[in-house]
Amino acid sequence: GTYDCFALPTDEGARLVGIWSPGSPAFEPPQGAGFEAAAGSRVLVRIHYHVWTDEAVGADRTGVALRWTSEDPGSNATMISVGNFESEPGLVRQPGEAQASFEVGLQPMHVEQMLASPSDEQAGQAIWALAGWMHFAGAEMDVVLEASGGEESCMLGIRQWDPDWLRGYRLNGTISELPVWESGSQLRVECTYDNTDFNENLSEKLEDEGLEVPVPMSLGDGPLDENCLVFVGLVER
Repeated sequence: GTYDCFALPTDEGARLVGIWSPGSPAFEPPQGAGFEAAAGSRVLVRIHYHVWTDEAVGADRTGVALRWTSEDPGSNATMISVGNFESEPGLVRQPGEAQASFEVGLQPMHVEQMLASPSDEQAGQAIWALAGWMHFAGAEMDVVLEASGGEESCMLGIRQWDPDWLRGYRLNGTISELPVWESGSQLRVECTYDNTDFNENLSEKLEDEGLEVPVPMSLGDGPLDENCLVFVGLVER
C-alpha cells in the first residue's frame, strides 16, 4: 500500500523503527536492545526530497543500512511520536488553549505546549533517544520529563531551530542508567514559533511558495503548516 507524504503508518502492527536527516548519526538502540521484526515483515522507507533545479536529475541512489541478528538482544526497543494532533500515549494541550493558530506580525513568539503520559505498556520503559520536529516558523523546542512528585528533567533543548538539520539525539548510558518514563509522569513538549519577516528560514519557504509576506498558520500537514512533534525512543528495562 501507500501512505500520504506526512502521515505515519497506522496499519495494525506497523511501527516506527528509525529516523534520519542530514546531520544525524546512525540511529541505533542501546547495547542489549533491538527492534523486533517478525519473519515476512516489510520495511517502509519514506523520503522527503528538495528539488532545487529544473534540470533532469539522475536515478535515486538512496539506501538504508540495517544490522540484523537472529539472537535475542535482551530488550525490545521502540519509537513513538509525541505531539501535534494525535499521539500514542495520549495528548493533552495546555489548559485553555484550543487549536494552535499563529498570527502574523511583530508580536511575542507563539508557544505551543503539549503534555503526554505513557500508556500501560510504555510506563516503566527507559528513554534512549529524542528528535524534535518543527517546520519553517519554528524557533525553539524544549522537552521536559515531569516526575509524579514534581521534579523536572530537561531531556532536549533546541535554541536555534534549523529545519535543514533535524538532528536526533541518543542519550548516554546503559539501559539501567537511562531516565525512566514512569506511570504518573509526563513528557512536556514546548515549541516556540516566529511567524515574522525576521525569521530567515520562514522567509525562504514563503518565497518558494510564491508568497511575499508571512501568513496565518496552524499545526497540520500542509506545506505551510507547523509541527510540534518529538520522536521518542523507548526501551524495556
